[in-house]
Amino acid sequence: MYSRLTHRPCIIAFVALTACSKPEVESRSIVVDASAEGSAVSDAREPDDAAIAQLPPVVPSPPPIVTRWNDAHVAHDANALRALYAETVYFYGKSLPRAECVKRKADAFAKAPDYSQAMRDVVATQRGDHLVIALVKAWTTSGKTTDSLSVLYVDAQGHITAEMDKPVDDSWCLGRSGENSVVIPPFTISAAQAAAHMLHSRYVKNPKVVAKSSTPDATIYRCPNPTECPSGVVRPGPPRTQEEQSCFFKVRLGVSDPGFAKVGGGLHQWVDMETWVDGVSNVHWYQDIFSDTPDVWHSDP
Repeated sequence: MYSRLTHRPCIIAFVALTACSKPEVESRSIVVDASAEGSAVSDAREPDDAAIAQLPPVVPSPPPIVTRWNDAHVAHDANALRALYAETVYFYGKSLPRAECVKRKADAFAKAPDYSQAMRDVVATQRGDHLVIALVKAWTTSGKTTDSLSVLYVDAQGHITAEMDKPVDDSWCLGRSGENSVVIPPFTISAAQAAAHMLHSRYVKNPKVVAKSSTPDATIYRCPNPTECPSGVVRPGPPRTQEEQSCFFKVRLGVSDPGFAKVGGGLHQWVDMETWVDGVSNVHWYQDIFSDTPDVWHSDP
């Protein structure tokens, strides 16, 4: 069984916007093999040879496109960047057309004529149908050098589809429902949308789960990792490994009811069950807590 959290997380804000296409996934119910129980919980065990063989391929780095991208910045050549960008780019928090990205680069070069940059620690990894390039960018202006963790996404046609700062951990989206509107590719939804999906699901509408007198709420307990989630992949069930969790928001259901106080409790209680929302397909997976068969999961597209 997955571990169950009973504490409230710190709220961390991270601001960005984008839009992606959403693959179609049919509603389904599955029975997860009980032998996989607990595999979604991170531990310190060494991976076996089979697990190592399934790791995403690391591309020899630096790939030519990241060298060209860096050289264009050093040369202040916005037109060279035009040839590298896709038609639409997730550009430091916004989904922008190529022309706007090029304009912003040209304006930035004009405002900082002494700007230069160098890169190191370049790691390129294939994630589904796109390449993720993570690097440390050392940029210099006015005699001061600053290191930044940067990420580029490159599509199958060899164009940059995202240029952004790298989220430092998996808490970038934490907060109560409605507080976070960040959408980072390859995800198509924000944490607020993931929480809203859960609140409108059949799981919550079941009166055995949430009484008619109660008011449900949702809290995000874990954020997906945009740099590790493979796009172009349909996931047929909830995450069963740490790697699969990189594509899912973990959402927990709570309920408020004035009747709780009458029996000596607080106004708010947690429903002791965690659910998962796929950040790419926006499919909500929840465990059937009333089934006699263990690890039965249902989905709401």
